[in-house]
Amino acid sequence: MRKYMMLVFCIFLSAAAFGYQRGDKMLGGTLNTAIPCLGSDWGEFNVLNTATGVEHDAKLGDPSLGLNLHAFYFLSDRVALGLSFGYDYFPTDRASGLELDVNTKSLHYLLLTRIYLNPQAALKFYVPVGIGVANTRVHIDMHPAEKFQDVGFSAVAGLGAEYLLSTHLGINFEARYNYSKFDTSKWNASGQYIKLFPQASYLSYSAGIFYTF
Repeated sequence: MRKYMMLVFCIFLSAAAFGYQRGDKMLGGTLNTAIPCLGSDWGEFNVLNTATGVEHDAKLGDPSLGLNLHAFYFLSDRVALGLSFGYDYFPTDRASGLELDVNTKSLHYLLLTRIYLNPQAALKFYVPVGIGVANTRVHIDMHPAEKFQDVGFSAVAGLGAEYLLSTHLGINFEARYNYSKFDTSKWNASGQYIKLFPQASYLSYSAGIFYTF
């Protein structure tokens, strides 16, 4: 009986060693790619020529490349609050109807929260939720090329998993829904007024490393 109790106690200590405590800190980074979807029309945003009244869709390039950098402070073993910077680049794609090359960059700055579902487990699952702003930059080859830029509301939500490889170093995987709202316009070189709106929303998948202290 005594041996059995000691075994249970050791297992408890081992599991507890994986948990976070209030005041713990985390620094990390990930590489990610995205599959455009869930935008104005499954990952496409609108390009409106107000002079002619013609409106078309512009696709986000697929696949994208990007990165995220983040820092967290643990308010408890279940909740961490932090800041995140992300960059996603969608390579050149053809705009529907316009038949023009389009590429898009998104820089997003977020206040980010992680809510851990099983904080004492070796393999932890968590829900990331964040709000902030995104700087959306669109390049359209209108002969000559035109550049559009806008800063708008941004939000993310998803599901992630992380695993500690040692006392301080770990790896994580994450899937996110990313929402970036924008509304920008300009006169192009031909004297036509072009408007881009309303959002670029997409799913992203990332893998990275982190350090806790």
